[in-house]
Amino acid sequence: MTSELEKLASATSYITPSRYISGRIVEYDIRAANITMLRKYNAITEEYFNFLLSLPKHNREVEIGLLINTDIKYFNIIRDGILDAKKKLFVANNINPLSIVRIANDAVFINSSNDLKFTVFDNVIFKQKSISNSMIKLDKLIIFFSYIGENLNIITKGIKPEIQKLHENFMLTFIANILYLLERVSPIDALNCINEFYEDYVNLRLPIEYYRELNDKSYYKYKYQGYYLSTVSDINDIDINYNLFILRELWSIVLEKCNLRK
Repeated sequence: MTSELEKLASATSYITPSRYISGRIVEYDIRAANITMLRKYNAITEEYFNFLLSLPKHNREVEIGLLINTDIKYFNIIRDGILDAKKKLFVANNINPLSIVRIANDAVFINSSNDLKFTVFDNVIFKQKSISNSMIKLDKLIIFFSYIGENLNIITKGIKPEIQKLHENFMLTFIANILYLLERVSPIDALNCINEFYEDYVNLRLPIEYYRELNDKSYYKYKYQGYYLSTVSDINDIDINYNLFILRELWSIVLEKCNLRK
């Protein structure tokens, strides 16, 4: 294993330095990672493993949390087991470090046209969780997009699904449309679309939902006192700068792609 790949395999958190990636980004994560590691290293019995596996995920996480509270060794077993499993995954599949898009503890995102050949190591199973066509970083947001027929799928890391829904027909769908133009039409068309949208945005000509801040809170920021509101009646009272910064980041990425095509 190269030093770079070993460093990535040892990471509990990593994101590619690239702001934008297109291709086929597959998310692999370890099935029931916590209890799998505890069973693999004989920290729990087979009977207790099966009991925990039968629980809803939230209840299982609570049980594991209580177990860790009794002895830190359980945490260390889980952590070290996950790191070892990722190393095996990377080595067995001879993964190119440049293809690694993201690592989030027991989940890895690999940009590859082919599925990984080796995903089972003893009782440790890396299963495919999602497949995306593109990933974009906009400020603190990491967003994965995929097109399945006519349907658009959006995964926004750091925003809960119920919060994400507030943006799906507004800012997130707009960003997805820009990426669609960028990849399947032309960067120039994508740039022109952003420019038109930008003019509408700053002149407050869009539906008010576009001005809800695209983050894990998803509030409207009141322009005058600087506090946040879940609903606003007058669009003129909203501080629009948060999403404006995201639009400028998006514009910068698309402009960069335009310049590369020249």
